Amino acid sequence: MNYSKNNINSKPSDLKAKKILIIEDQPIIQKLLTIFCDRSGFMCGVSDNAKSGYEMAIVDSYNLIITDINLPGEMSGIDFIIAYRIYEKKNNLPRLPIIANSANDYKIEAIEAGANYFLEKPFDLGLLEKVVSSIFTK
Repeated sequence: MNYSKNNINSKPSDLKAKKILIIEDQPIIQKLLTIFCDRSGFMCGVSDNAKSGYEMAIVDSYNLIITDINLPGEMSGIDFIIAYRIYEKKNNLPRLPIIANSANDYKIEAIEAGANYFLEKPFDLGLLEKVVSSIFTK
């Protein structure tokens, strides 16, 4: 579990309060996404597997989840999305936006599981920024 909170660029105060959960097993992509959050003024939590990511998601409060699909361990990213959507429904929680990403084409499976967006790896940080911005300005 890793938390980051550096506000490199100044953003409107409502965006600074946003918190993103990153579930990614590749350290370089974790670092890239953490830097993205830092530079965008978002706080973030990081998990390298879906099981601990799920635990983080239900214990802490996030505004967005970015999850890899191909994760090690007993839970894949698809399993995480399904489990988290069930948790939300059971607890009458509002639907949290989820961005799924993978090097393989799992778009249909991810969207059917409950992801709001799918980015194919390697993804462009400019596109990620546009998607996150559209989520937070709705």
